[in-house]
Amino acid sequence: MITTKALPERHACRALWFNASTITSIWFLFWILYDIFAWNKALTQARPLNYFGLIISITILILGKQLGKFGLFKKQNFTKKANKKLDFNK
Repeated sequence: MITTKALPERHACRALWFNASTITSIWFLFWILYDIFAWNKALTQARPLNYFGLIISITILILGKQLGKFGLFKKQNFTKKANKKLDFNK
């Protein structure tokens, strides 16, 4: 599995995104292969829901990679001026 140390930006949200989509991809792939090898079904006889889930999981994985290029997973850096506005102790 992908951990935060393996990611270039080391952000937990991105790690969670990739872990969840990778695990669901493996889950749906397992059930497709189970239908094919354990039940000796053809590719067209396996449950369509598993194919749909695998396609969606891989799409979400690719989408997360593309959104990472736009800086969606980057940590927000506030300036000192913005921090002064948020100071409620005064």
